[in-house]
Amino acid sequence: MKNIVVNIPRNLNINGVYRMIDKIIWKGKQNRPKSVEFSFLNLEFVEPVGLCALYNLISLFNSLDIDVYFSYYDDVNNQSILYLDDSGFFSSQLGKPLRTSARIRDTTFPLIKVRHSDSFYWMDNNFIPWLSGRLNAEKEELGSIKTCLSEMFNNIRDHSGRNIGCVFAQHYPQKRSGEIRISVSDFGHGIPETIRKIDPDLEDHEAILYATTEGVSSKSIPNNRGAGFGILIDNVVSRNLGSLTVYSGRGIVRCRPKNGRTRRKAEEAPGTYPGTLIELVLDVSTFQPDEYTREDLEW
Repeated sequence: MKNIVVNIPRNLNINGVYRMIDKIIWKGKQNRPKSVEFSFLNLEFVEPVGLCALYNLISLFNSLDIDVYFSYYDDVNNQSILYLDDSGFFSSQLGKPLRTSARIRDTTFPLIKVRHSDSFYWMDNNFIPWLSGRLNAEKEELGSIKTCLSEMFNNIRDHSGRNIGCVFAQHYPQKRSGEIRISVSDFGHGIPETIRKIDPDLEDHEAILYATTEGVSSKSIPNNRGAGFGILIDNVVSRNLGSLTVYSGRGIVRCRPKNGRTRRKAEEAPGTYPGTLIELVLDVSTFQPDEYTREDLEW
């Protein structure tokens, strides 16, 4: 296989990502393409999960020494192109933005690749300060969110076999709930492959459900004292009326609040995601900050 042309879908959301990946996946090293061209001609809207997935797909090709090219990406009249430019996408891929006027928007936490070893420092000094501003909360009131995000990184490390994850976040203040969407992703083995080492009979969606319910990932590394991904999901989702969705392999698990508890729904995906993609959605209008006292800070 010499070259692949990939038309980025009109709406770069999770369904568009599945369609895009299904057209790219090849079987066997002998069928690996020499180059991949991404066409931005039809792009009209970008969601955080879509941008995270696209970035990781390109990173995967780079790691396999597959040349990556872009076409129809310099239309500065296209608002989606401008959004990508302001989100740091083109800077990460081309070494510079498309426009000298490109800037990170106040409502955007730019696309970034984070090593697991750096994730705690990055969380404390970069992401949590941005998030506290968007939620109008003190940094110390975001302990539960911080721990949940840390566990998202742990899950990617535990299940993908990789120590680097991609992060992107977007605040939508114009929406009624003022939601914040946070996406963390990497291409690797994926949750189902790891969990089937414990139970080989589980389907992909069943394996993800097991991981997010039992907190297996936190227990999989010696000396990891994490509370478990399942408990943290319950805390963030049920308490704040937010949501968390995990895409991995051919499975999806959606965690939503219901009657003060977390309802988990496992389902087969319409396509394949070769790795793990986690989306956390916070409802700003119902967000409940953690309680803390000055004694906690002094301690």
